[in-house]
This record gives sequence, structure tokens and C-alpha cells, in this order.
Amino acid sequence: MTAELGDARRLTFADRTYHVVLLLGPLYHLHGKTDRISALTEAARLARPGGLIAAAAISRYSPLLDHIATTGITESAIQDGVRDTLAQGRYAGHRAAGPAAKAGSGMI
Repeated sequence: MTAELGDARRLTFADRTYHVVLLLGPLYHLHGKTDRISALTEAARLARPGGLIAAAAISRYSPLLDHIATTGITESAIQDGVRDTLAQGRYAGHRAAGPAAKAGSGMI
């Protein structure tokens, strides 16, 4: 098995090369819809007829839901982060400045 560093939106492999194509990261690391579509299009291009494309995706709200489940949203900094996540449709990756962040949650 070999591995090659590349961009999931523009791969250098020949058409219809693989029986199985895995997308284990691009769909949740590429924030733009057109970028995600490009990655899926590339996966389809690389798959042989009848091949399998397996893709993993994480909800844009998973960091928010995890944070609510583990620490709650009572601090104003956390509430601001929740509002930003819901308004922008993606988690910006900022940590709160309050006790929840100091506890090492790493979330909003």
C-alpha cells in the first residue's frame, strides 16, 4: 500500500483506478459546499464501475452538542460561541475564556 499527499478536490490519479475510495476527512474539513462537491466528484472519478465510495462526515454542530452535553452553556462567552456557530453554520474552533475552558474541554 502506498500513500500520497494531495488535495481531495484535485487528485492526480487516473480515472476509474480504485475498487474502493475513502473520504475520511475532506467533507468536514472543507467548509465550502463547492469544495465538498469537488471532493465527492473526484472520488466518483477515481472509483471503478461498481466500486465503493465510503465517506465520513461530522455534523457542523457536533462540537456544540458535545460542549452542551459535557459542560453546559451558562457562561456568556459560551453562549456567544453557540450563537456564532449557529449563525455561521460551522464551529470556529475558539475556546471559551471561562471555567469550562480551563477544565480542558477545548470546545466553544
